[in-house]
Amino acid sequence: MKTILRKFAVKGEIGEIIPIESGHINHSYHAVNLDPTAPDYFLQRINKEVFQNIPGLTNNVVKVVDAMLREQKKTANPQKAGFFPQPVQTHDKQYYQVDKLGNFWRVFTYIKNSRTYDIAEYEDLAMEGGKAVGKFQKYMLNVDPKGLHLTIPRFHDLDFRLDNFDSALKSASKSRKEEAAEVIDFVLERRDAMKNYFRKLHSGNIPLRVTHNDTKFNNILFDEHDFAICMIDLDTVMPGFIHYDFGDAIRVLCNTAAEDEADQSKIQFDPELFRSFAFGYSVYAKEFLTKEEIALIPLSPWLMTYIIAVRFLTDYLENDRYYKIHYPAHNLVRAKAQMSYIKQMDLYYEEINNCIAEYFGS
Repeated sequence: MKTILRKFAVKGEIGEIIPIESGHINHSYHAVNLDPTAPDYFLQRINKEVFQNIPGLTNNVVKVVDAMLREQKKTANPQKAGFFPQPVQTHDKQYYQVDKLGNFWRVFTYIKNSRTYDIAEYEDLAMEGGKAVGKFQKYMLNVDPKGLHLTIPRFHDLDFRLDNFDSALKSASKSRKEEAAEVIDFVLERRDAMKNYFRKLHSGNIPLRVTHNDTKFNNILFDEHDFAICMIDLDTVMPGFIHYDFGDAIRVLCNTAAEDEADQSKIQFDPELFRSFAFGYSVYAKEFLTKEEIALIPLSPWLMTYIIAVRFLTDYLENDRYYKIHYPAHNLVRAKAQMSYIKQMDLYYEEINNCIAEYFGS
C-alpha cells in the first residue's frame, strides 16, 4: 500500500493503513498521516470488472470535482471551498496508477472527523441528506452531461431491465417461477404504469442533467456536527434525470427495514423522514427545476424501487448470476421486500404528492 501511495503526490509521512469495510465494489483504505499538518488519504483499488473504462471514469470524477470546487468558491463562505475529498495526482500528473498486476489505484484526500450513516437516524439528518442531493445537482448545472462517459450503460433503463426480465422468465426453471409467482405477477401488473412514467421522463420535456445515480444514504458525507459536506462515491455520476437521484434516495431512506428483510410486516414507509428529506432537497432544487420535472417527482420512488425489484427478480430467475447471495432464496426475498415497500408507499400516495406541492409551490 505504501509503495502505491508513494506514486502519488501525497504530503507528510504515512503511518497506519486501515481497510474500510463498507462498499461492495472497490477496495478502500484509510491512510493515516503521522504529520499533523498534512491530510490523511483515502486509497482505493478500482474494480476494473465493473468499471471497464477507467480513463473515462476518471475523467468524469475530475470534471465533477472541478465543478464542485468552482461552485463552492462562489458561495458566501468561500474559505470552505475544497472541504470535501479531492483526487490526488501521481508524480506523472495522472489521477490513477496501474500496478504490476494491472490493478488500478487512486487516491483522495480524507476529511478528518467526517462520517457516513447507513440510515437516517433522525429527521434533521434526513433533511441534511436532502440538501446534499439538491446541492450536488445544483453544482452540476454547468457540467455538460453529454461530455460525461457512461460508466454503467443503461443503468436505470427500465425498458432494458424489463427486456432482461422477459428473457429470464422464458428460460427460468419451473420451480423458480413457481416460487416467485407472487412477485412475477406484481411486476407484470405494474409494468404498464411504470413504463408510462418512464416514457414521460424520455418525452423530451424533461432536461437531461448530470446526476449521481446512486444516492443511498451512506453516499453522503457528514461533518462531526452532522451537517452534510457533499455526495461521495462519484463513479456512477452520468447523464440522467433528477428523478433517479430523488427516487433512489427515498427507496432506501424511508424504508423502515433492510432491502432484504424477509419479514414483510417489518417493511414500512416513514412519512416523516420523507418530509424531512424532501424539504432539504427543495432548498436547492426548487431554484432550478422546471415545472415538468417537479410534476414527475412524486412517482420517482415507485420507479426506482420497481427497477430494483425487477433486477432482483431477474437475477433469481437466472439462478443468481449477478448479485452476491447469502442463501439460495436471497434474491427472491430482496424482490419481495421491494414489492412490499411499493405497496406501503401506495398508502401514502396522496401525502407524498401534497408534500412535493407544498415544498415546490406547484
